[in-house]
Amino acid sequence: QDKVTIVAFDAEKGRWKISKGLDAKGDFAHVKDKASLPWEIKKIWKAFNGESYDEDPDLTVSLVDPTNLPDNVEMRVSSAPSSKRKSRKDGESRAHAAVQADSTVSL
Repeated sequence: QDKVTIVAFDAEKGRWKISKGLDAKGDFAHVKDKASLPWEIKKIWKAFNGESYDEDPDLTVSLVDPTNLPDNVEMRVSSAPSSKRKSRKDGESRAHAAVQADSTVSL
């Protein structure tokens, strides 16, 4: 079974999240930031430690070249279906990315 991890903006909570899916309960990490794209986030992510969320200054999301990914990583980028898409006040919509890997991927 493929391990899929997404980076998405949760409009209801007003934060970016790293989770198993758009509708997944809970997340691996999250951050309240108004960045339009996840690699533009300036605030510190809070990562789940098994019991609660701790700030993790080493956790970042980076823009990568999809034509030059590591061998065990597959990346798909898409936007939420129009029925689920929420627009920001300035009219921009947010995208999410899914990462599949044979092993754990550090984001």
